[in-house]
Amino acid sequence: MLNTKAKASLFKSVLPTIHHPLPLTERQSDRLLNLINTSFRKQLDKEHGFLPKAPRVVNQLPNTSSSPEASAPANHVPSRPVDRHVHAVLNNPLFTRSTTVEQGSDPRRLCDAHKAVFEEAVMRGLMNIPRAYGFLKNILLILKDSTTSTTLKPTEHYGMKDTGVGLLVVRWLWASGLERSLDFLRYKGFTEKLTRFMVCEDLEDLIWVWIDRLIKAECDRGPQDSGYPLHSAELLKLLVIAKMSSGSDVQLAKGYAAVLKGESLYKENSSSTSGLMPAWVRVATETTSATNVWQEKPPVDLFEKFVWANREDKTVKADRIRAHLSLYHPTKPSPDLAVQHLAAKRTWDGVKQFMPLNPFGEELPNPVRRLLRLSVDTLVCLSHAGRVEEANNIVETLKTRLRYPDGRPVIDTYIKHDSGAGSTWSSIWSPKWPGASIES
Repeated sequence: MLNTKAKASLFKSVLPTIHHPLPLTERQSDRLLNLINTSFRKQLDKEHGFLPKAPRVVNQLPNTSSSPEASAPANHVPSRPVDRHVHAVLNNPLFTRSTTVEQGSDPRRLCDAHKAVFEEAVMRGLMNIPRAYGFLKNILLILKDSTTSTTLKPTEHYGMKDTGVGLLVVRWLWASGLERSLDFLRYKGFTEKLTRFMVCEDLEDLIWVWIDRLIKAECDRGPQDSGYPLHSAELLKLLVIAKMSSGSDVQLAKGYAAVLKGESLYKENSSSTSGLMPAWVRVATETTSATNVWQEKPPVDLFEKFVWANREDKTVKADRIRAHLSLYHPTKPSPDLAVQHLAAKRTWDGVKQFMPLNPFGEELPNPVRRLLRLSVDTLVCLSHAGRVEEANNIVETLKTRLRYPDGRPVIDTYIKHDSGAGSTWSSIWSPKWPGASIES
């Protein structure tokens, strides 16, 4: 038999041996770099040619500034192609984006410039979620810094609806397939800012579609195995926050309506409405906030439906929130639920884990602060109703149940240092409760 050569030896005999280049010396490296630079410059000069030099204009007024920035023309364009190329790179908005907005800048023009950069990045396939987040953040910064309102509470939402930024980003999500998978929801900061733009641009129907998809997936496979990076409860909360803050003042009625719509979605897909809790708590907190004053009272029916939207939740926290909300009824504030809550044993059992309280701590634990806030608001409401004995009982309960290790009542320190509680407490003696009447 004839001997057969191995395949490797056949290739070795046919193909020439590859010799790797020898390492260059430092002098050779410099010469090669200079050659490449020269070749690059000559090629640009050959392809694009030189621009004609602009006529030199002599200023009639003497230049008092010695800085090169002041003496250079504002719109100077280099004549040599390579210089124009470098100038274009260094002045690209992607590299020269400023964190502040010049005074007097037109926000529409600045937003359009950022939108052009965004579209260019999408066209080149360079856009991703972190860059889109930076884009939304910069647009918000432009709108905030360009607001000329003289009110004490300038709003970031000035001009958001006119930018079209939300629709621009949503179209990119559709085109990239990220909207189909909802993978972008894993970036909470991006989702929060996009939600705000979409609400201002009347695109919230799409957010409700996302929430519905999340709820259905959670019902089929469980909240932890839904296959999506964000729970429906978290997205609903972001939507509620965006709707409440879509104007210059807190829009509580919009928050109530959004929570009720979320409740209907949960009931359509599941027997449980536990996912409603984060959004419900957030709107309730805004309702009972010390800084919140009714700008326009919501419809009574809407308010009452909101109070009992999370009816199946019987926890101490939910009971406390309902009791507090009953004090802020638009027409008939009632202290009855609050009095019952403060008299219940399980209410005080819930704060035992935080005892003894640290007298040197910067602030009280949140559950204790919320209970104290409810107590003070209840005292105000009872005082208006003339129910002095019940008010005295609550004061005695607070002084007995909540004490520092040295025996000082926590309520005294709380009222002295908490500005919201202090103003509420003082209103007992000069009452101006917003309700039309008090149920006694």
